[in-house]
This record gives sequence, C-alpha cells and structure tokens, in this order.
Amino acid sequence: MSITNTILLPENYYHIYNHGNADDNIFKNEQNYTYFLKRYAFFINPVADTLAYCLLPNHFHFIIQVKTEEKINELYKIKKASAGELNNQMSSDFINQQFSNLFNAYSKAFNKMHNRNGKLFRLPFKRKLLDSDSYLLKAIHYVHSNPVHHGFVKELHDWNYSSIHAYESERRTAIKKERVLMLFGGLKGFTNYHLQAVDVKYKIEMDF
Repeated sequence: MSITNTILLPENYYHIYNHGNADDNIFKNEQNYTYFLKRYAFFINPVADTLAYCLLPNHFHFIIQVKTEEKINELYKIKKASAGELNNQMSSDFINQQFSNLFNAYSKAFNKMHNRNGKLFRLPFKRKLLDSDSYLLKAIHYVHSNPVHHGFVKELHDWNYSSIHAYESERRTAIKKERVLMLFGGLKGFTNYHLQAVDVKYKIEMDF
C-alpha cells in the first residue's frame, strides 16, 4: 500500500509528513509556526497522541499514535451525530478528515496573512506505518534531526520548532514524552540515541 493510501487505524503509530505545494514555504514567520501548532492541537489532539514533531519552512513531520477505537468512536458520534459503529475504513476516513480540516484552516489563514491564493499543501498528505519499536525510535530520531539534515542548524537543539525541547524540559507538554522515554530506556538513552547518525535505511525509505 502506498504512503498516501495507508489507512490510519486505532492505536497504531504513524509518521505523518507533507510538503508545501511546489515546494513553497508554508511557514514564513514565528506567528505561522505558532498558529499551525494551535490548529494542530485543536484538530488532531482529539484523535491522536503526538510523540514528536518538527516544522521546517517548507515541510513538516509528526510522529503520532492514533487513539483507541473507543475514543475515536465517541468523537465520531459527537461530530457526526451518529450512533453507528465505525469500521476500519470509516475510522481512517474520519481521521483523514481531521487532518484535512487542519490543512484547510491553516491554509486560509496563511493565504489571508500573506495575500496569497491557491493550494498551500501537497495532497494527499503522506503517512508511514511504524510497526515496531525499533522503527518508531528511528522515526523519532529522524524527525528531531531534520533541521540538521537540511542545513538549517548545526545542532538539533538549536531549532525552535521541534519537540526535542519538550524532552529537555520539565514543563507540561502535550507531547507524550514519558511513553517515548520509556522506549528509549530513559532520558539518558534518548539523549545518546540522538547523538548517533540518522539511520540511512530510514532516510532512503522516506519518499519525500
């Protein structure tokens, strides 16, 4: 199954990513980054937990875990005023719609702010199933290292629009860092893993 047709199922982990249409920048200033994250929280937090993210000028990455079937069903019934139970395809379509709502809401605000017209994002957005713990760790590492990979900064901690900072702080965050740190064997394991080079095989697999 292609990375644009992969269905989003409850409790599975996914790497969600996308690019600006025609490689256009989708973030031009701090206000854009902040507004996108606020809209993301509004539309996506109800259907998925976020483990990592990175926003760059012309693309973004998120590592998510879709919420349980029960929670997706509850939200669907509230939003759609439906008493029916979801099958896998319906559930995936509903989650896809939440992402579509996010992109539409952000695009309208971005275009208005920058006196711009037309499509902002490539469609459909890309998603990669992360079906093992080792694959999940590689994906999180890849996402946090993206600003270095693209030459924006020399150290991954120097990029402001990344969840790496949530792991370095004791402040409350929506990022599910306790779950992630457990997978890495604690904060020390997380830090040491991020000092390594990004897995080359994972880089190659990214159809981006």
